[in-house]
Amino acid sequence: MSVPFGGQVRDPQEWMREQERRGAELLAKAEEAKTELANNIVTLSSRDRLVTVRVIRAGD
Repeated sequence: MSVPFGGQVRDPQEWMREQERRGAELLAKAEEAKTELANNIVTLSSRDRLVTVRVIRAGD
């Protein structure tokens, strides 16, 4: 039997578990990046609130 892209026939359940694991890893990395970014943003506004500046601090 020919398999597209040169792969091997895999158990669909095994493939699904692998995709779920990869998805969970990506979600964890995204959450970590979101938290890190939130900790590196400073927002200041003028007293009359006509001007607001948001500064994102670059990594060290």
